[in-house]
Amino acid sequence: MIETCHFWFNVIEAGIWFAIATWFLFLALRRETSLKPSFLTFSVTLYFFGISDIIETQTGAWYRPFGLFLLKALCVAVIAACVWVFFRHRTECERVMNGRPDAHPDTAGTDNESPREEPEV
Repeated sequence: MIETCHFWFNVIEAGIWFAIATWFLFLALRRETSLKPSFLTFSVTLYFFGISDIIETQTGAWYRPFGLFLLKALCVAVIAACVWVFFRHRTECERVMNGRPDAHPDTAGTDNESPREEPEV
């Protein structure tokens, strides 16, 4: 019973990491931001972290084999570094996450919208 719960917990956890990774990949590819490299790094790292959870379903422990432990430790270190970058650039990060095109440092003071054509009556 406990082994079954452990298995399903890791499968669900992997699915959550894959979903978050996909969202950050979407943000990195669809939004103009100076944080694009950090978003891509975060996304790829979360994919690897999800894969490590799938491996864990087969090994039964996050620390066995030692290579799995190293993979998880590396992922946690990179995730922490990305979160630190996001925190340092939280205004830019919030702008990207909320989809606001305003106040981007590369486009400050320019008109970001194309002119709208009025419908003919």
